[in-house]
Amino acid sequence: MGNPSRQKDSQRGNPEKTNPSPLYYVGIGASAGGLEALRPFVANLPSGSNMTFILAQHMSPDHRSLMVELLIRETDLKVEEARHNTLPRADTIYVAPPNSDIAIINGKLRLSKPHNAIGPKPSVDRFFMSLADDREDKTIGIILSGTGSDGAHGIKAIKAAGGITIAQEPQSAKYDSMPKAAVRTGGADLVLTPAGIASQLVSIVQQPRAPIVEDTEDKEPPSTMRGIIRQIAAHTGMDFSNYKESTISRQILRRMTAMQIGSIEDYGEHLSRHREELHELAGNFLICVTSFFRDPDAFEALREAIRGILLHKKPGDEIRVWVPGCASGEEVYSIAILLAEEMGGEVDKYRIQIFATDINNDAVQMARGGIYTEAALAGVDGGIIKKYFTPRDGVFHIAPSLKEMVLFARQDLAQDPPFVRLDLISCRNLLIYFKPELQDRVFRVFHYALRPGGVLFLGKSETVGKQTPLFAERDRSHKLYVKRDVTTPVIVGFNRNKASPSAPAADDTPPTPPASLGHERLFELYAPASLLITADGEILEFFGECSHFLVFKKGRADFN
Repeated sequence: MGNPSRQKDSQRGNPEKTNPSPLYYVGIGASAGGLEALRPFVANLPSGSNMTFILAQHMSPDHRSLMVELLIRETDLKVEEARHNTLPRADTIYVAPPNSDIAIINGKLRLSKPHNAIGPKPSVDRFFMSLADDREDKTIGIILSGTGSDGAHGIKAIKAAGGITIAQEPQSAKYDSMPKAAVRTGGADLVLTPAGIASQLVSIVQQPRAPIVEDTEDKEPPSTMRGIIRQIAAHTGMDFSNYKESTISRQILRRMTAMQIGSIEDYGEHLSRHREELHELAGNFLICVTSFFRDPDAFEALREAIRGILLHKKPGDEIRVWVPGCASGEEVYSIAILLAEEMGGEVDKYRIQIFATDINNDAVQMARGGIYTEAALAGVDGGIIKKYFTPRDGVFHIAPSLKEMVLFARQDLAQDPPFVRLDLISCRNLLIYFKPELQDRVFRVFHYALRPGGVLFLGKSETVGKQTPLFAERDRSHKLYVKRDVTTPVIVGFNRNKASPSAPAADDTPPTPPASLGHERLFELYAPASLLITADGEILEFFGECSHFLVFKKGRADFN
């Protein structure tokens, strides 16, 4: 599952990280037509509002920018070019210089040369992701006019961190591609004209925020929050009762701020009258933030682990990988690229099956498409891009040879039985959002699913915790583990909540007890393997072991 918010394997909780200022950091991303949008925006910006404004406007790297001089004419706020290592001040607009990337680290502006030739400069995505990582819920991300989709990925990171996201009303934009991508892909909270955005900022900053509910083992979340979780389960089929309270409350409070709703009780009332908000909120819990080869050193360590797996394989053998929480597919295709690179011309001699699953069907559909922007590939080696991606119509399409390795399907890791006989499971930056009980249960599922000696790859801030009897450390710093050859403990309590989609539960009665993995085993023994699929061959659910009857073409299922 995409994470409900698969973004935080970085500095959160790092004692060296400091947030030296209570300012709201307002990040603005724009490209072609940006000046036309910026003029009414800055003209309506208030002063004395505890905000600093940082502009990442795509510019030609070969020409001097006149943006500072042009904006000064439109506003009483200070406007200046951003300088490296500067601590931003309130009521000031900072403009990123040409041919530079801009980021926020420990509250300060950091400038750097672009990582490679791919992608716009400055990268709005990288800027927004640094804002989310450093400032968390003290961030507002704004996308104005522009071509392409830069910023949509970063918008999701800001949302996942608790910040507010806004896109320019596409009809008011000279070029609507960036605002549309921010709405369609990033899920912007608000869509307004440039002047409307400026007017709304004060209300957002001044909106009182209740504290995020902390994760505790001996205290239940507030009853209103439990009621919201029940409503979501009833109307979407997604049960978030085993997610950490901090994850749930951060997104509830974020939506309340965006919608100018003052109390969680009032928000609960709003949900009861506007059922579409239940789906919006559930989508916020599942915000997917990932990237190709995220944490390059960890992926180099994974490459070594893959070499070890291949030592025990011969032509004709299966190589089975599972990526639960596949989000928009970057991690999946990164692993496919590693396999292709390590196997070279021998790759077609093996039966490679990468199972990529997520509870968020929108993310699964996006990942299955295998289409990525320049910004998404900005950190990828140019040789890899040339070999495995085809540029077309302003975006990059993943190579068919990689898509044919992967089978995408919707799956709820907390409820549904796993794939089996796996050589590798890559589950990164997802388990940190689960309560300890669900974490332990998932680790048992992973142990059950892996072959003896199979590899488990986790995120930077994740460990196997109390499950060291099941997994041995292979690489502590890069979170690689190996399945121990012991019996998997009994797995019970997987909730298959089949509540009616039209009626929420009336009390705190727990969901109906589920089918366990033992039931899945009985299905394997006494019932034929079955698939529930769409007319296009997209798999919705597995029943039993089906891989012997399938061939995978472009991420879809065909039958032998």
